[in-house]
Amino acid sequence: MIFSELSLITDATGLQFDEENAILYGNKNGVPVMVFDNENRRRIDIVCGAVLSDECIPEIRRMTFSFPKKTLIGIENENGCVKIYCNGFYLMQENLPLLITFLDKLTSYAKANASSYTTLTSSDVLRLGAYEVKKMVADDKPKKNRKKGKPFDIKSTLKGVLGGLIGTLVGSSIFVLFILASDILGWMGGVVMAAAVISLYSAFSHKMKAPDVIISSAMVLFGWLFSNVFAYLFRIFLKAREDNPGVNIFGILENINYFMTKYYEQTNLFSNNLMVSVVFVVAGAIGSYWFYYRHNRKDMY
Repeated sequence: MIFSELSLITDATGLQFDEENAILYGNKNGVPVMVFDNENRRRIDIVCGAVLSDECIPEIRRMTFSFPKKTLIGIENENGCVKIYCNGFYLMQENLPLLITFLDKLTSYAKANASSYTTLTSSDVLRLGAYEVKKMVADDKPKKNRKKGKPFDIKSTLKGVLGGLIGTLVGSSIFVLFILASDILGWMGGVVMAAAVISLYSAFSHKMKAPDVIISSAMVLFGWLFSNVFAYLFRIFLKAREDNPGVNIFGILENINYFMTKYYEQTNLFSNNLMVSVVFVVAGAIGSYWFYYRHNRKDMY
């Protein structure tokens, strides 16, 4: 007599247990089925005596997805039987209910799709004791069907670039005014500028794929740097005009090192604003992308 945990599920499955060979056998849902505790191979071999087409095998494989990982070793459909080979360790003890459920689903599916049935004998199943399972003809899980994305739309991207340029112009103008007004408003202006660029870019292009994200991000960074530099030069220009009403912007640019040193407080303010405002600009850009993603997810990837 061979002890097997399969003997514990006779009542739940409605099958009988052969103590001499450790085989659970009988008809379930009107379909012949045998479950062999293949100690020699450390497997649980399930044999369903139903004549099924090969098109039914993927569905049977999907039934095994409730098993722990690496449980399924292989499935064969030959000689009027479907044979499911499983790692025995994963279908015992607390996982016996999974085996019970699987047998019910398997026989129900076989009853609905079988063209005929095959009589099973213990000798047929015992031959599997030394049988080496063939390599599975398909993966354990079907590959996900990924939808092919639309080809890259260059026209929409060019429209987006136009919208981004308009957004950069408008956003940078607001950013500069905010910087000149006060430091705190200047930081908030970074958020406004980033939102303006990304919003107008997406409004013109009607999409936001990876290349569009890269291009619009570059525009945002340009707007951030341009606005800060312009505001800095304008402040120096105002200071220089106070000292010398005849100075012009070209004269300042020609002697920028001199004016940067002379008005060092403006230079320090520029450096501080540059470092702080980039945080707000990045936050504004991330918020704008997230807003677009939440409302137009299908157009972003």
